[in-house]
Amino acid sequence: SGRLRLLEISPGLSSWPNALLETVPDHRFDYVLALPDDDLRTRQQSLLLENAPVSLATFDQRKWCFDDLGQGPDAFDLVLLRHSLHHALNPGGALEQARKLLAPGGILLVAERYPDWSADFIDGLGSNWWNVVENGAEGCVYSSLARPEIWKEALATAGFSDILLCSEPAAESLAEGAYVMLARRPEGECADLPGVEESSWLLLADEHSRAQAARLKGALEGMGQHVFLAEDVGEAKIPEDR
Repeated sequence: SGRLRLLEISPGLSSWPNALLETVPDHRFDYVLALPDDDLRTRQQSLLLENAPVSLATFDQRKWCFDDLGQGPDAFDLVLLRHSLHHALNPGGALEQARKLLAPGGILLVAERYPDWSADFIDGLGSNWWNVVENGAEGCVYSSLARPEIWKEALATAGFSDILLCSEPAAESLAEGAYVMLARRPEGECADLPGVEESSWLLLADEHSRAQAARLKGALEGMGQHVFLAEDVGEAKIPEDR
């Protein structure tokens, strides 16, 4: 059809749709903007220009699922995750889902920021801001924000290619401020298989199959499956709820 298909997942109001309306002639695009709640959808609707080809959806950024995708396209040429990826309970699964939303050759744009004390001080009052990583008998607590190297590895594991980092010029060589990562869904990928019924999976891996098992875990979780990965098969204990 020659129309650009875009999806933006945002934690707050966005000025991108109106900016695109002023840039792209004849409104030759379809734009889906996903927001966390109905109140933001109502406020965003009041800001949109008249006759804008924009549909609004509600999106749970923790569970990483749409309540209602509306009449959006089946696949997108560009998916923008604007400071939202770090909110996901399972970022690897979130990236798998983002890849499936893209048409082959489509572009993923991830806007994030470096971890810093100011963001942790402001947003860290909420328990969802912190990630707990088990380390022996005690767990280590980390900010939900991550450095680009972490997201680059996660993007590669999720099957993206041509990963590129763009930092703020003002930051110069400092690891501070916001940054953007671009990645592509490979052109030669086959169409996705139909969804499968939600189930629980146990994957057993050793040192030789750890990377493949992690990739499979992310793919299954991207399809809404519950996955437990036991990396030390000799000592693995199956969870009671599996």
